[in-house]
Amino acid sequence: MPVDAENIFRSSLASARFFSSLREAMNFRGLEVDFFVFSSAMTALYLLILERTMHHMSVESTGSEKPSRIVLVNEADEVIGTRIRGEADPQDIYRVSCLWITNSKGEILIAQRSHSKDKDPGKWSTAVSGTVDEGEEYDDNMVKEAKEELGIVVTANNLRKGPKTLLHGKNRFFCQWYFLTSDVTDFVLQKEEVEAVRWISKEELSEEIAKHPEKFARTAPEWLPLVLEKAWYT
Repeated sequence: MPVDAENIFRSSLASARFFSSLREAMNFRGLEVDFFVFSSAMTALYLLILERTMHHMSVESTGSEKPSRIVLVNEADEVIGTRIRGEADPQDIYRVSCLWITNSKGEILIAQRSHSKDKDPGKWSTAVSGTVDEGEEYDDNMVKEAKEELGIVVTANNLRKGPKTLLHGKNRFFCQWYFLTSDVTDFVLQKEEVEAVRWISKEELSEEIAKHPEKFARTAPEWLPLVLEKAWYT
């Protein structure tokens, strides 16, 4: 539906008729309604409805929300610009935050990426990962992604901040690593991002990557030594 004057007029007229009928009905029932207070409240409500109506009409006319943009950096991880998500050039370097979770048994939580993902679809990788959006820092993104992908609530203070490394997958990106020790099991998976999660011992993870590298993200050989380092979990 296009956003035009006719649609806005029809919406305004219908709302005005509704509010007028509502006030008459309240007066008919003997309710004392101050005209100024009632008009102010109804105007505020109408403007809210109109704003949401125009938003949805705009989305329908364009077919999508305004595209999000990711942060681009140089080889010193200094911000040099942004690019629409999903349109990174081969020479671009962007930012990613990644979270490894271990439990009290020393097992590691790994996540299978959604089969609809552009990069490494259906592959096993970190428990949580996310590309840093425009206006975000690594910490902000990590807290947001943990909630969205696994349904767990963390703060930057809950997480142990590890090193930041430059990885080479389909594109180059700086990955800021985070570590968390938790026995949480009630995950709420975001199916657009995560197919499944499972706990695995460090020995089993190392063996599976060696025997079946095709099942894991292409950056697995780069992050495996870091995951096996005990210092990050203490």
